[in-house]
Amino acid sequence: TWANLGTAQKAAIKVTALETDATATTRVNFLRGDRSLEGGTSAKPFRTRNSRQGDIVNSALWYLGAPVSNYTFDQYRAFAGRYAARIPMVYVGGNDGMLHGFSALDGAERIAYVPKGVIANLNDLSQPSYTHRYYVDGSPFSGDVNLGTTTTPDWRTLLVGTLGAGGRGYFVLDVTRPGSTATTGTTAIATNFTAANAASLVVMDKTAPAGDTTSGEAADIGHVFAAPTVDDNNPQKSSQIVRLNNNRWAVVMGNGYNSTNERPVLLIQYLDGLRELKTIVAASSGTNATSNGLSAPRLVDIDGNGTPDIVYAGDLRGNLWKFD
Repeated sequence: TWANLGTAQKAAIKVTALETDATATTRVNFLRGDRSLEGGTSAKPFRTRNSRQGDIVNSALWYLGAPVSNYTFDQYRAFAGRYAARIPMVYVGGNDGMLHGFSALDGAERIAYVPKGVIANLNDLSQPSYTHRYYVDGSPFSGDVNLGTTTTPDWRTLLVGTLGAGGRGYFVLDVTRPGSTATTGTTAIATNFTAANAASLVVMDKTAPAGDTTSGEAADIGHVFAAPTVDDNNPQKSSQIVRLNNNRWAVVMGNGYNSTNERPVLLIQYLDGLRELKTIVAASSGTNATSNGLSAPRLVDIDGNGTPDIVYAGDLRGNLWKFD
């Protein structure tokens, strides 16, 4: 809502600096689905849409039902049993600026998230002269993570999304509790997908607009286009969200393409503790360190103990990298 935007975000929503807050508020309502001012006229100034739902181009659908990680540690089975009857969801990125979550039971939208990296370009969507551009164009994926301890576990299901062609970076949402299908005799889990609870659902947002120049660790984060890497035996489980050999949980990604530094980097984004980002640079000099980027990684568990030992990933220059 307009009231929940920051000062810089409100300025970005306005088409000109002279535009009133009242007009900008109606634009936010348009983005939220209000169609009363569509028409492209002075009285109804916003673009006429064929649908509230923006087009879906490169984002693949991700189905998320009951917990499927099948871990044998940290009381995971109790967590899986508790959420066995949660509402199955379908998540997908849309070029209306939102990551959408729809109930797989009836198609109703239960959640929509606007990453901060697309807000600067949202006002384009309302203009009659709008021509297509990308917003949330990457493919989401999920995994179960213990944010607690072995004796006092705090299991969550986290969803990772990217902007793809719409911008650099990624974001992580807590999608553990979309609601329950449980009936009499089974404990129902109430949904926490509410506007009042929005802040607790966003674990992190490291997104930036397309073309934005960044520095520091963000300078190695590019456009992440790659489809998620899934478990060989379970296409509903991403192998990129894992417990590492240091017993910490992380999402492991290639840094994508067109980063500020334009070099191939493996991203290890911790999901627990201080949620720091560890970067492993594959090439810091020479030909391979220019006009390059790392694609989706394949994590391999050599000794079968449930944690990855080797990571393989290709880059734009035709190299295959192996990380220990």
